[in-house]
Amino acid sequence: MTNLTITFYIQNHRANRIIMLNYCDGFGWVGRQNDLHRIYDASDFVFNQRTLHVLDEVLNQYYPNS
Repeated sequence: MTNLTITFYIQNHRANRIIMLNYCDGFGWVGRQNDLHRIYDASDFVFNQRTLHVLDEVLNQYYPNS
């Protein structure tokens, strides 16, 4: 079970842009549904092994010039 939290901090002319991305994978989350819901509620995006392929699309949407 791996829980890797990635916070991207980009500063531009007007304001800081922060999105919270979480990666949750492994069978252990089945028994920790309350923790998983808390992570989901605190995140803009939650990825797992099956959805990791869309990470680049999300980053390009929020930070197109980075």
